[in-house]
Amino acid sequence: MHDIVAFFMGNYNKKGPFPIEYAEQINDDIPLLLVTSLKDGLTSAQGAIKLYLELRNRSLQKVHLLVLNNALHPCYMIDNEADRELYETTVHAFYKHYELPYNKQRAQAGQKSFARTQPSIDELKKYALPQCSLCSKLLNR
Repeated sequence: MHDIVAFFMGNYNKKGPFPIEYAEQINDDIPLLLVTSLKDGLTSAQGAIKLYLELRNRSLQKVHLLVLNNALHPCYMIDNEADRELYETTVHAFYKHYELPYNKQRAQAGQKSFARTQPSIDELKKYALPQCSLCSKLLNR
């Protein structure tokens, strides 16, 4: 997957920079919905979870995490019908929550899924992901 991205995006570097490297610069003024997929071949779900944990550890309240099950990174909206529905409805519920323009029907349909976008450490443990040492430290506090 990285080779394909590099072919189309000449400046692409699979070794970075990584969003976690900028975690200290993120503040709570702007709501943030991190979206990942367990089948993402471009960026790992582990990386998004690690960033989410780091931001929550810094007591940021407006950070959310949506974990899709089957969609590939460039195809969240088209790859898997169930993931597309979850993505669209959750995003509109997120928009509604933060008083941004939203589709009323999509937001209403996404209320339950949006309510789960701030998972606890115990809830994150349900994802059987390989863990780096930083994730292990954050999850096992």
